[in-house]
Parts: sequence; C-alpha cells; structure tokens
Amino acid sequence: ILQTVKRVNNIFSFLFQLDDATLQLYKDGDFGSYLDLEASIAEQSEEFEGFGNNRHNSIILRTQLSVRVHNILEKLYSSEGKDLRRALFSLKQIFQADKDLVHEFVQNDGLTCLVKVGTEADQNNSKQHELNKHKEVIVLDPKRSNAINIAMTKLPPPRSIRTAILKMDSTVVNREGIEKLLSMLPTDEEKCKILEAVSANPGVPLGSAENFLLELSNINELVARLKLWAFKLDYENLEREVAEPLMDLKQGMDILRRNPTFKAILSTLLSIGIFLNGTEVKGFQIEYLTKVPEVKDTVHKHSLLHHLCDLVLHQFPQSTDLYSEIGPVTRASKVDFDELASSLRRMETECKASFDYLKLIIKHDGSATSVKVKMSEFLSDTAQRIIVLSIVHRRVLHRFHRFCLWLGVPLHRVPLTKPQDLARIISEFALEYRTTRERVIQTREKKASHRERNKTRGKMITEVRVTLNFAP
Repeated sequence: ILQTVKRVNNIFSFLFQLDDATLQLYKDGDFGSYLDLEASIAEQSEEFEGFGNNRHNSIILRTQLSVRVHNILEKLYSSEGKDLRRALFSLKQIFQADKDLVHEFVQNDGLTCLVKVGTEADQNNSKQHELNKHKEVIVLDPKRSNAINIAMTKLPPPRSIRTAILKMDSTVVNREGIEKLLSMLPTDEEKCKILEAVSANPGVPLGSAENFLLELSNINELVARLKLWAFKLDYENLEREVAEPLMDLKQGMDILRRNPTFKAILSTLLSIGIFLNGTEVKGFQIEYLTKVPEVKDTVHKHSLLHHLCDLVLHQFPQSTDLYSEIGPVTRASKVDFDELASSLRRMETECKASFDYLKLIIKHDGSATSVKVKMSEFLSDTAQRIIVLSIVHRRVLHRFHRFCLWLGVPLHRVPLTKPQDLARIISEFALEYRTTRERVIQTREKKASHRERNKTRGKMITEVRVTLNFAP
C-alpha cells in the first residue's frame, strides 16, 4: 500500500506531502476505517471483506486526521464574522461524513478551540452592537441639532408630546413648551432629508434631534394644533391685560370726579394763580400740575406746592393725602393704551384664525371627539367676549374724552390726549403732594410744640402740692 501511495504522490505531489497522506475505505455507500500504510492488504483483509462485491466501493486518498484537524483549527482561529459561520457549518457537514475525524478533533483540543472562538465571536458581536448603538444618522445642521437637543431637555419624551398635542393636555406640555415646539417645527427640506436617511440606512437609529422632528412631522396639521392650543392658553391673560387697565381707567375717572381733596386742590391752586397773576380765569391746563413743585417764593424759598398744601390743610382740615385714594389712576398711568388697542385687535385676529385652525383639524380628525367639541364651544364663547370687550373699550375711551373736557382740556386737544399721560401727571403730582403734605404737617407740629414750650419758659413754680400718705 505504501508503494502505491508513493506512486500516487509522484503524480499529485503538488497537492500534499506523503507524510500527510492516508487511505480510507469507501464501502457500501459509507466511509470505512483508515488503512495502516505500513501493513499489506493481506494483513488488513478483514477491512477488505466484501470490498469487491460492489463496483462503487473505492479507496480514498485523504490527508491524515491530525493534519486535517490542524488545518480545521487554523481555519477556525483565523475566521471572523460570516467566514466563521461558514467554517462552522462546513465543519458540521465534515463531522457527519467522517465520524473518526470527530474523535481526532476532540483529542487535539478542538473543543477548547470552539469555546475560544465562540467567546471571541460573542465579544466581537457585543462590540459591534455597541458601535451600532452609538452610530446614529445625523442629517441636521450642528447648530440646529444642538438647539433642538437643548430644548428637548425641558420637554417630555416625543411619544408623550404627540399624545399631549392631540389631546391638548396642558398638564404634560405647558405654554412655554408650546412656544418651544413652535420654534422647532421641521421644514419640508428637513423632512425630506430625514426620510431619505431612514431609507438609505435601515436598522441604524436616527439622532435624537432627527427622531424628534420625524415624530413631530407625523402629526397632521401640527402648526394649526399648536397655535390653537396656544391661543386657548393665552386668552385669559390677554383678556385680563385688556380688561383690567380699562377698569382702572374707569374707576380712576370716577374717583377723581367724586374726590373732595382733588377738587379742593384744584380750586385752591386756581385761586392762587388768579391772585398771583391778578387776572380772573376760569381754569388752567392740567399739565401745570407738573410745574407746581418747581415754582418757589423769593423769601423762604418754599415751593408753590408747599404753600398749596398749607392752604388746603388750613381751609380743608378733613382733606387727605390724595395719593392713597387714587390707586386705579396710578395703575392706569403705567399702561400703554395704544398697545392695549393693538392687543385687542390682535385678539380678534387670532380668534378668527383659531376658527380656521379648528376647521383644518376637524377635516382630518372629524368633529366627534370631545376635544373638538370643547374647542368649538371655547371659540364661540371667546368671540362673544371679545365683541363685548371691544364695546367696553370704545365706551371707556368716550368717557375719558368727557373727563378731559370736565378737567378743562380744550376740545381740539381731547383726541390727542392719551389716558396714560394724563393719569401719569395726576399720579406723580399726588405723590409729590403727599410727601410735601407730610412735611408741612411735621413743620406745624414742631411749631405748635415750640409755642407750648415758650409759654412756660422763664416762669417759676409758685404752688406745690404735696400729699403725704401715712400708714394707719
């Protein structure tokens, strides 16, 4: 047999070396035992029993088991990923075809090789999983992405945001959150880029900013929902910002009309002006109140306001400091009524736009939901309240014009007089009046105390009564 192998080796020497070769019987459709190359066929006759009965039986020239196992181990150690999976699958088929190879594989630390290769494969898979985990699809501009990520820290998760927007749940997203969402609305270009990136990178997660914009873009009529929701949350504050200043202006005018101290001050100041100018007049411009603290006498250098307070206290002892009674006037002086009129017009415009937003939402979702019914009722009520508020605004301004005429403002200047300017003049004068009045009262008290001390100064005690109490 060895001589036969040598002859075969001369033919196939380029395939394997003689020391690596061995022979195996293939008998009756199954691989048999390996032959001993050092022994003759006669010495191995038991192995050849019945060999000639089937013409398909043959002797197969193979590489020795140890060499084959060594090659298998090298292949397993050097393979990774898909190559390793293919090698293991091929090894399974080889073991099924050659049972003797299994024993030789185990004897040559094959199991250790499988364990080591499996462990390394698991580690590589874990590393790859981590890499894939950290790998994200980024399509947005870094500045835009950073701004969205910062805003997301103050917002609930995207899934919660979607539900909150559809239900207009203010417990999940507040007014500030709605403003942030309106500033982060995805553009059509951004939507296209994100969708293209998702199609081009299946299985790779989107970046947090991209995923957030994709979630928002899946909400139909997002802009209409957010603006309608924002108007609903803002309306009470908007209405209060318009109604309260109008109420303060109305109350302030009523207080000044009925306030006796204010009337006493104006009448006294008019009398002083008539006396100083020597001319009989019916009134003076209300702006002159700003100059009263600046005019001073030439003897004591007291301001005209000082003398005014002294005269009012003397002639009207029951008068007050005025400032503490005209709180509504002071509050009205801090309001820009031109801006208030603009706010009222803006409320009307936003209310009309909200009706259009609601129509768009109903077109997609239907009108049967409770949210849509409540919003429809809210907008109807809001429209009525805005109409009433507009009427109140117009009537209060007409009343203010009549108040200006009552104060003596010339008719041609009434339309040019702004409520906040007139209220500021009266409020600042009242504050100066209160301060000066307190100073005048303190001066009077000091003089009265000084007079009392002067009554007893230099006099002797002529009568002393001493009462002695004796114990019984």
